[in-house]
Amino acid sequence: MNSVLFFLDLRIRRLSTVLWLAAVIALVLMYVALYPSIKSTPGVDEFIQNLPEALREAFAIADYSSPTGYLQAEIFSGLLPVVLLVLVIGRGSASVAGEEDQKRLEIVMAQPVSRVSLYLSKAASLTVISFVMVFFGVFGSIALVGPWVSITVGLADLFAICFHLFVFVLFAGFLALAAGAASGRKGLGVALASAVFALGFLIESLGRSIDWLGHLRPLSPWHWYSSSQPLSNGIDWGDCGVLGGSALVVLCLGAWLFNRRDLRG
Repeated sequence: MNSVLFFLDLRIRRLSTVLWLAAVIALVLMYVALYPSIKSTPGVDEFIQNLPEALREAFAIADYSSPTGYLQAEIFSGLLPVVLLVLVIGRGSASVAGEEDQKRLEIVMAQPVSRVSLYLSKAASLTVISFVMVFFGVFGSIALVGPWVSITVGLADLFAICFHLFVFVLFAGFLALAAGAASGRKGLGVALASAVFALGFLIESLGRSIDWLGHLRPLSPWHWYSSSQPLSNGIDWGDCGVLGGSALVVLCLGAWLFNRRDLRG
């Protein structure tokens, strides 16, 4: 990894990173602020229990009145992971392939910098951005504001689900980075990573209620992200190991392919 390229990439992206962080914080705080009204609404849990079992299993809906159930259903299983996936997949695919599309990569490669060093610098920058979004934007917001609105969950449990989320989005970002760098096509990086996680979501959500599809759930990144219920049960190191190992594999494969191919002129 080249530290100059690493810090340069962070500096170039600092404004968009700040704006993304503000958007993530605003999204989390919006859901957190809604909890008191949801909790005080009579009959919410009864309504949830009256939903078809297949629907409740597909979207992992247990209850809304408890802080743990609400956070799991509305934040960690809802829109937030999708927003973070959009960010890291876009950033990952643009890190190398985007610069190649804009004819900037040739200038960098003309300097005494190896391709692998450039690639790993981009991966390190993506790792820092993912960490900031998850642990400052999500963990920090809930930990600081949650107690004011009766969302009382243990910090260890909150850290556990955030750690799962961090490894989950990092895998997505590395997959987009690897596909983009290996092909030189930003669109391919976006398409491949988006397809893997969109198809994985369908397999994981529908596989909870469809027997034959349930056998494919271990192929879905969403399965390793949330099936162990880390917000209730703590970090599952086996699940995180699968996601982290997958991220490392695609990262190394992308570096090898990027180092071997000809850059597009």
